[in-house]
Amino acid sequence: MEKRKIDRRVQYTRKMITDAFLDLLAEKPIEKITVKEICEIADVNRGTFYSHYKDAYDLLEQIQQEVTKDIQKYLESFQPSGPESEGMQLILNILTYLEEHQNFFGALRSNSEPFDFQNKIILEVEKRCIEEMFDTKIQEKYAEYIYSFSIAGFMGILWKWYDENLKTDKNEIAKLIAEVSLHGLAFFMAEPL
Repeated sequence: MEKRKIDRRVQYTRKMITDAFLDLLAEKPIEKITVKEICEIADVNRGTFYSHYKDAYDLLEQIQQEVTKDIQKYLESFQPSGPESEGMQLILNILTYLEEHQNFFGALRSNSEPFDFQNKIILEVEKRCIEEMFDTKIQEKYAEYIYSFSIAGFMGILWKWYDENLKTDKNEIAKLIAEVSLHGLAFFMAEPL
């Protein structure tokens, strides 16, 4: 019973530190963020911070690792050659994840520092998708081009949705992404959404 209380307190403390850090990261670059600022906003002392993290860069790295693991779980459960509904579910899962982690993605969006992280995530998705494309009728020499085009569109829609404060229902956004991905723009010229 005591261990569960400690775990909850540790989780709470880490969440407060993470939230404070992400709020600061949305406002300024990481090199201008001090541990003192993080601790003041999180309402923890510096000793508590240092018991969990080496510095702000270590905190960012741990956040990125956690997000990467979460996204990898989604990708591992997805079978691109499976039914279309499975692809739609993957898109919905990603949109839900973005909703639940708005503060992280807001910091990612407003700060150039995590740009490398965005590229890491895109590479994770790319590895999975390119492997699947090789198993289809798409010629190997075109697979990376098609992937690059698709991911740029996917990210564009995600950021547009985020910039509009997620006001459009995520099911509509998922349908839009799926339709563009599967059928291209010609689909929309033939029949409106």
